[in-house]
Amino acid sequence: MGNTVGNQVLFPSPTSSYDSDLTGLIWETQSSTNTTRPFLYIPYPQEETEYRPPTIIYLHANACDIGGMESELRDISRMCIVSILAVEYPGYGIFTESETTAEGINQAAEHAVELLLAQGVHPHEMLFFGRSIGTGPATRLAKLFKSREWTPYGLILQSPYASIHRVVGEYMRVGTWLISNHWDNKKGIEKLGEDVPVLIIHGEMDEIIPVAHGKELYTSSPSRKKHLVCPTLATHNEWDLVQDVIKPVRDFIKRYKPNSQKKSTTSLVDSRIVTTPSMKGF
Repeated sequence: MGNTVGNQVLFPSPTSSYDSDLTGLIWETQSSTNTTRPFLYIPYPQEETEYRPPTIIYLHANACDIGGMESELRDISRMCIVSILAVEYPGYGIFTESETTAEGINQAAEHAVELLLAQGVHPHEMLFFGRSIGTGPATRLAKLFKSREWTPYGLILQSPYASIHRVVGEYMRVGTWLISNHWDNKKGIEKLGEDVPVLIIHGEMDEIIPVAHGKELYTSSPSRKKHLVCPTLATHNEWDLVQDVIKPVRDFIKRYKPNSQKKSTTSLVDSRIVTTPSMKGF
């Protein structure tokens, strides 16, 4: 019962903002779980660039879905020259067949990696971007890459928390009895080593997750390529998209762009439903 109540508090999924006609919506089947999930895929037009853009695996906040993020993600894709694969969580949007759990979100995030690997996207071309609750599974993916001796393009955390228990305990200490410490970003980021580029964006006026969490993660990161951006007027849900998010993300991507990247000849939109191989360790 505790886990059920905790999940309801931690994952307050809103009414779906989209339907099956959402542009860029694809359904993919994960062979290891036999689960078919929706994703939002926004490819950057490769004819408009001389190199293959990296692909962001985007993990959204807990009070929105991939449809609600579509417009913002298209702006990020266009202005940052990056493709985006946005992960939908079980119980969110039109993915209503499953209960929302941290394990289910982790599986969906791993599925996104499997999809890109199956399409020939190199691990070095994958960029993990988590916002709010999504910073947990995003950091976890980076840590899994580290365990396989892979180095992702980078890790971007917007409005992150040091750990679930830390942020819950700041509101109500008894809440840590109801909600498991599903993701510990501080412990995760400490294990990424020196070579994973890290960008942390955290509004100084964040009233949900205090900016101290983002600053602590920045200090805890051992990366030689870490960056902290704290927009002075940004709150948890209100910010200047271009100045507070797109500009630092674009600069981050440019800074760590490899000298050469071959263009891909395949695309996730080549088929509507793809059964991908199980990747041991994810």
